[in-house]
Parts: sequence; structure tokens; C-alpha cells
Amino acid sequence: MAGDDSTTDVVLIIEDDRDLADYFTEVLATDYTVRTAYDGFEGLVRYDAGVDVVLLDRNLPVLQGQTVLEHLREHGHPCRIVMVTGVTPGTDILDMGIDDYLEKPVTKDRLLETVEVMLSLSSYDKELATLYTLSNKLAALRQAHPIEELEQDESYRTLRDRIDRQIKRVDQVYAEMDDQSFDVLLRS
Repeated sequence: MAGDDSTTDVVLIIEDDRDLADYFTEVLATDYTVRTAYDGFEGLVRYDAGVDVVLLDRNLPVLQGQTVLEHLREHGHPCRIVMVTGVTPGTDILDMGIDDYLEKPVTKDRLLETVEVMLSLSSYDKELATLYTLSNKLAALRQAHPIEELEQDESYRTLRDRIDRQIKRVDQVYAEMDDQSFDVLLRS
């Protein structure tokens, strides 16, 4: 494991091929905190709310990848989940609660790009959700009070400033995604 879970993005690898799991761990550990589990049950034990991305093998001993996936989604775990498997995808993946599907073998570059895309998407979602919340508060105030009255309130002006800053943050995350993440997604 690299780093401190509280200060870096956390990737959980659930892969029964120990050599492959250890290789993924080695590749990712330079940039992320990595937890490794060699079966589905161990993966669920090693999972907590601090995990940002799960790389999940589909064919696992003890608990199959699909069972692990269903457990994570049914219990509302907000992480991004990438199925990494030797199984050729069929239309069944349309109903899976996954964010991406990688067929083995996976190159080092593809692995790193995929994790980065998942983290970018999570960051964008969080920034957009914050903007949505602030904007809803602004709309509620504007609906309930005359704008002239609101303009005199320091809290209202602070809220407008927060929204302006949040728009810039959303734009910044989007611009970063535009440069890297969408290229990766479109090449898939």
C-alpha cells in the first residue's frame, strides 16, 4: 500500500490472479493508495467509504464479481467500478452497475488512463452536485423574495459569489476531462 488513505485517491483491486493483482498494485501505487484483495469476500471486507475506484474481476472465487458488484451498488457505495476481466462483454453488461469494462489483457497505460478517467468523473460529479445545491438555494430565495431585497443581504451576495466560484471549478474540472478523459472514453 502506498500513502495515507485520507490524503490520496484510493483504488481497490479485487482480482484472484495474484500476479496480475500485484502488477496492478505496483503500477497504481506510485499515484494512489491501493488496497488489494484476492477474492470477492476479501474485497468486500477491504472496501469502505474511502474507496474511490474498484477494479473488479468478473470471475472470482468465493464471491463472483457480479455478486460483489451487486452488494456494492445495493448498499449505496458511491465509488466508480470498473470490471476488469477475461470475459468478452455481452449485452448483459448493459444492466450491470459498472462505469467501465476492460477486457484482459490490460496495458499499463490503459489501466492508468482508466483510473484517472474514473477519478475525473467523480470529481466532476461532486463539483456539479455542489453547483446544483447552491443554485437551488439561490432559486428558492429569488422565488420567495424581491431581488431588490435580496441584493441588500450580505448572505445572498456571498451565495452568488460562491456560485460564481463553483461554476469556475466545474469548468476547470470539465476542461481537464476534455483534455484527457473524453479522449480515452472515445477511443474505447
